[in-house]
Amino acid sequence: MFWERFTEECALKGVKPNQIADEIGVSSGTLTKWKKGALPNVDKLIAVSSYFGVTTDYLLGLSEKITLRSEEHTSELQS
Repeated sequence: MFWERFTEECALKGVKPNQIADEIGVSSGTLTKWKKGALPNVDKLIAVSSYFGVTTDYLLGLSEKITLRSEEHTSELQS
């Protein structure tokens, strides 16, 4: 599930997985492992989540909730 959601988010943002991997410090070998079903470690999962602005649960297929809302953004919405 992670790889599918990761590549969907790449497509939506118009970037290739390798571009994101470079930005967050992931090797091409790690990308290959993800593609074969491995899950990212916590640090990289959080980095991917932050990059796309989606929840870690969404990336892992545990939730359909997609977007993150920071407390600042939430308080701005409530004002």
